[in-house]
Amino acid sequence: MPIIEETVKRFPDQPVALYNRGGARLSLDDEAGLADLERAGELDKELKYDGYQLAFNYLRSKGRLDEASKYAAFLEDQQQLYVKAQEERNSVEPTDAFEKHDLTQGLIDSIPKKLAGLEEISAIYAANKVVRYLPEFPFRVGFIELRNKQRGDADEQTILKIVSDRLNTGEIHFFVVLNGKWKDPEKILADMPGAKVYEAKSKA
Repeated sequence: MPIIEETVKRFPDQPVALYNRGGARLSLDDEAGLADLERAGELDKELKYDGYQLAFNYLRSKGRLDEASKYAAFLEDQQQLYVKAQEERNSVEPTDAFEKHDLTQGLIDSIPKKLAGLEEISAIYAANKVVRYLPEFPFRVGFIELRNKQRGDADEQTILKIVSDRLNTGEIHFFVVLNGKWKDPEKILADMPGAKVYEAKSKA
């Protein structure tokens, strides 16, 4: 606890620090942890669900069901949203709408090195799929453009798996190969500022 308290003292608006202190306080039967969890959820929506789960469990263990019902209602609503959001993110189709990506520059800068040796790839585009449920959590899509098939080139599924594995940092959630039904979206991506995050160097 002293280390956790010192962290919160130094970084009073750091949501992870508040979340950690809130959980620790509740484990010590100090209900001041409830306020910490509330504040952490206000600062970071990704922590709100877990924080409310801790608060609900604590209050329920005390038999304070009326107070716990507030957290239970939120958790139930969020669970339904998560299900709908997951369904919405299970696939990507040419009919979907896309908007400018928010990938970190660090990831973009690392792509040439990560894709070294994959001569089949001519370019990589990135965009965020426009989602209805939980839009505060972006759904980022990587689009793989391949050169015209040459002798010895790996097949599309193999390339797709290699790229997915090599760029598996958690930032890009879905990959597709630009071919067939994706020809029209390819034009949209080409015209989207900043969408092309990698282009193979042309050989002299």
